[in-house]
Amino acid sequence: MIGIRTLTAAVALSMGSLAPFAVQSAYAKQPVVTKTSSTTSTQLTIEGTDLGSGRASVLLGSFGPLAVVAQTATELVVALPTGLTAGNYVLSVQIGNGVGNSDESVVTIGMSGTAGTSGPAGPRGRRGRRAPRARWEQSAPQDL
Repeated sequence: MIGIRTLTAAVALSMGSLAPFAVQSAYAKQPVVTKTSSTTSTQLTIEGTDLGSGRASVLLGSFGPLAVVAQTATELVVALPTGLTAGNYVLSVQIGNGVGNSDESVVTIGMSGTAGTSGPAGPRGRRGRRAPRARWEQSAPQDL
């Protein structure tokens, strides 16, 4: 028969061997979003640093959490929700579940097209101050 002390020690040892994995997820480094892009209307690619050290949770405005399709240390690919209209959205990326493990950015979804025409030229600015003469110009002889 297993004694209470033996069972307690076995449970403590097994929990101790799992603790580093939980700590890594809960206390992941703060992610930094550096770039976002979308080549389709169904996925958004998020590039940055420290994106893969725990489970990712991604919000896009009031939508989310979004389904994570792929995750590495430098890239997240998430599925965009259906019914998303063109506009600017706050993108929030959280890695793990600890405090401070998130980054936010504003992304533009669905805005495309050619640039508009340039506006008219503005009024001419005032003439700037004349630069002072260099020291060597002041001491050079005038008649050669």
